[in-house]
Amino acid sequence: MSSNTPNLGLLKKDPMVDGNETFNIETMLNENWDKVDEAVGKVREDLKNIDVDIPAASLTQKGIVQLSNALNSNSVTEAATPKSVNDATKYTDTKIASTRSEIETTRSEIASTRSELASTRSEIQQELSNLKINKANLNSPVFSGTPKVGSANIVTSSNIGSYVKPPDNFDGTSGERTLTVGPGKMFPTIQAAIDSLPAFRAYDVTIKPDSGTYPGFKIVNKHGGSIYIYGYETNVSISSTINISSCTSNVGINKVSISSNAIYGIEIQNCFNIGISYVTRIGGSYGIMMDNTPIVILSSCNFSNISNYAIWLRGGGTLRADSCTGSGNYAVYSVSSAILFDSSPNLTGTNRIFRSSGGQVYS
Repeated sequence: MSSNTPNLGLLKKDPMVDGNETFNIETMLNENWDKVDEAVGKVREDLKNIDVDIPAASLTQKGIVQLSNALNSNSVTEAATPKSVNDATKYTDTKIASTRSEIETTRSEIASTRSELASTRSEIQQELSNLKINKANLNSPVFSGTPKVGSANIVTSSNIGSYVKPPDNFDGTSGERTLTVGPGKMFPTIQAAIDSLPAFRAYDVTIKPDSGTYPGFKIVNKHGGSIYIYGYETNVSISSTINISSCTSNVGINKVSISSNAIYGIEIQNCFNIGISYVTRIGGSYGIMMDNTPIVILSSCNFSNISNYAIWLRGGGTLRADSCTGSGNYAVYSVSSAILFDSSPNLTGTNRIFRSSGGQVYS
């Protein structure tokens, strides 16, 4: 008795029952092949429509992974090949061997250093054993004031104080300070403000006078921080000479006018670095006198109707005159044993320059 397969419905014959039937090519062969072919075609079509999305592998997800031969990669999405594992092993073995060699070399050096230290320690101990130390007795200078050994500088009971304290009149604070001058201000005169400063300072000082006329003043024996007389914002007149001497502090005089009454407008001696700017001196015997001061810079000053020298370089030092003006002077410069840099063509007089004792002038 004939039957059909459950999946494709192919025709089947039972040999025991249907053995005497004639073989039908159409039903028993061709139709069965057509069913097989149709089923295969359907499977192929279904396979084409299958879209499988396999994700990239990560530390938390299975998936596709890229192989890599790299030895220096930090990737966590690539897999090492046997070659890279083998290369890494060889590299590690080489580094271990090299490190072992370096360790052995270091051990050898340490052993050598220990030997040298032991030898040095032995030499020091030998020197100490040969050293004779003579302790000071009660007649030592600090007790008696009488030196027991020759020395150019011996600390005694009478001078020990000079070695354990700073100079008198010293202020070591840093920064800047401003002192005001005038009625109702910190100081009545410029001189009073200057006199308030210690001889030795670490801080800079700006002295600001109010508008008005003030007596001449002296800046003497001041060291350390700079001192500026600042008259830019006011109308300041000085009735007599400004004297600056024996100072290592930088000193600046800015925008003041000086009366013709005094012989000198500004007198500078034995200082280090002086800056004078926008100072006016009309009349008088001398405008500026400089002596034995390495650096003096005049800037935009006016000297007119000076009966002798507008600028007198009396001794050693260097003076630079920049953009100064004035007229009616007997002589603009007198240079003796000093160096002048003249950049003030508009400062004029009957005579331009007198030179003596090797004075040098550069224009």
